[in-house]
Amino acid sequence: MAQKILLIYNPNSGKHKFKAYQHRIEELLKKEELVIYATKAPHDATHKVASEGQNYDIIISCGGDGTYHEVLNGLMQIEKELRPKLLILPLGTVNDMAGILKYPRKVQKIIGLIDKGTVKRVNVCKVNDKYVSYVLATGSLSSISYETASEIKAKIGRTAYILQAIKILKNIKSDSIRITSEDENGLQSDTQSYLLLLFLMYRRFGGVDLTWIIRRKNYLDNNFIMLRGFNGHKRFFLIHILLFMLSFGHYSYFQKIDTFKKASITAVDGEKKNWNIDGECGLIDEHIELELLHREVEVYVGEKALKLFRY
Repeated sequence: MAQKILLIYNPNSGKHKFKAYQHRIEELLKKEELVIYATKAPHDATHKVASEGQNYDIIISCGGDGTYHEVLNGLMQIEKELRPKLLILPLGTVNDMAGILKYPRKVQKIIGLIDKGTVKRVNVCKVNDKYVSYVLATGSLSSISYETASEIKAKIGRTAYILQAIKILKNIKSDSIRITSEDENGLQSDTQSYLLLLFLMYRRFGGVDLTWIIRRKNYLDNNFIMLRGFNGHKRFFLIHILLFMLSFGHYSYFQKIDTFKKASITAVDGEKKNWNIDGECGLIDEHIELELLHREVEVYVGEKALKLFRY
């Protein structure tokens, strides 16, 4: 029996690659009931999935991490038992979620995951009334991914982010943030000044596998959120970030390290902060509430990722 599939693509994502792959994708899915939808504006994918998603068996997110984020937020508006499965066709600039889930590189092999049925339940993080697939950040450099012009990313790829970082560096500043977190040991509260706060669902960020970010088994359904808070002198801030990335998350000087299931984050000065959610400016607020939703949505994963789940 043919499956009903909704493919949503961002026509502005990843050097406008979709048109080059469209015929091949249609050929690979010719036995299924395929509907292709091009997003027309920000949040369009969210509205499309929320209103029509339950009518499909599978939704394919075709684009980058921002497209996947929009699709996920639409999916979360559907009752859990009615949600379709998700598949990613990574045509963005960085494609962290596809890397996290160990997707193969070729389109044919990615589409082949449908026949193989390699589906697992992945975590989602709720942030106020929005949902995060893999990263939440605020502070210096956290705006790079959404302030970098799409047309520049389409031309030079990841190099565009480096150029944007150089522009931002001269204006970096620290913010006093109070973090009240909850884990198996109860509530903990701490107030410090940070140049950058990173909340990570998985051990990957900015196209880099952060293998050594914590000394725990690397399961993709771990029941916690990871925090890295960067402080210290702003003159050496970029050096600390580079060492953190180049050491695959092992470098930890001038950093707060923590894991938790729920947390309240408050700007002590009461000033509203920009929050980067999955690469986009998703919130502007002085206070946010985080909560991990364990094994919340069904997603096709690469065969190499199957051993990274506890079930």
